[in-house]
Amino acid sequence: MPQPTIDQLRAEIRGTVTTPTDSGYDEARAVYNAMIDRRPSVLVRASDTTDVAAAVNYARENGSGI
Repeated sequence: MPQPTIDQLRAEIRGTVTTPTDSGYDEARAVYNAMIDRRPSVLVRASDTTDVAAAVNYARENGSGI
């Protein structure tokens, strides 16, 4: 079974999916504690529990954390 793509994840959820190539990535990944500076490959802002499930499934199927 092929791994899902970012475009498939974007089509599946109602929230937003942001990658390092998208504008607004740096703002989306910012956290309150500026000492934490992570650069995840995908950021998901879930709108509901269905989005959370889709993001977790995507991470599991692609062997990465979101």
